[in-house]
Amino acid sequence: MLFDLEPKSRREDLYDFEAELRNLVNGIINDRITVIRGGLRRTGKTSLMRIALNEVGYPYIYLDVRFTGRPRQADLIELIRRGLEDFLARNKPIIDRIRDALSRIRWVRIGASPMHVEIKLGEFRRLSIGELLNAINDLGTELGKPVIIAIDEAQELSRVTWIDFNALLAYSYDNLKYVKFLISCSEVGVLDKFLRVNDPEAPLFGRYMHFVSTGRLSPDESLDFLRRGGFEQYGGVRFSDELLMRIVNELDGVIGWLTYIGHQYVVEGRQSLDEVLESATAWHLMNLGTS
Repeated sequence: MLFDLEPKSRREDLYDFEAELRNLVNGIINDRITVIRGGLRRTGKTSLMRIALNEVGYPYIYLDVRFTGRPRQADLIELIRRGLEDFLARNKPIIDRIRDALSRIRWVRIGASPMHVEIKLGEFRRLSIGELLNAINDLGTELGKPVIIAIDEAQELSRVTWIDFNALLAYSYDNLKYVKFLISCSEVGVLDKFLRVNDPEAPLFGRYMHFVSTGRLSPDESLDFLRRGGFEQYGGVRFSDELLMRIVNELDGVIGWLTYIGHQYVVEGRQSLDEVLESATAWHLMNLGTS
């Protein structure tokens, strides 16, 4: 449904991003590093990423990199732990192969009843991300297909100052045939700060990356999105012309905001023009870190 607030995971729930989706699937299949970029948050990057991952059908590890404060090693450990636990839960047909691959990592333990992942650094004290990447590559080799590492809001990793993720990406690019990266970035300039694509001294300089961009809907697309979501999917609920034009003019085609307003008006039943727009503004301020 167009007005669902959660990021989309099915093609039929995606509005008017068919060209971007085809481009993204092509990048995942054919290239080692694919980057979804957009200057604004709430422009549909997370939905596009999730749908493309489902369309391609490769096994993937999904990491939602949104730290609540200054990241510590414990925060990174928890991020990886959750990602590996989710990876195991989503891939029951190959769970034994995944467990075998992860068991080669000295600081990872797989528990049972219920199944869970523990990370214990012990004497190592520091995460060895390279060890994790090698284990994932071994898994892909055994499966005969790549494993995707999907990193949402990857610019947040630039705040982790004790690990050079740029160097790790370059190492994987050069040496690990069965590891691919799908990365989303929100902030303008992050490609220079995090991936450092234009820096001749950067580890990734000169290596090809496939780029896919998201943006705003046009005024006509915004109107169509709101009308289609209300009339076709929610039993003929109509927006007033006054509300439609004010939404289109004030929210400037950002699909995340349009989705939220549609949900408030159609699902929550908020009919007041000012109430809907004020609620959307408050929601936006609370969700600046999402896409």
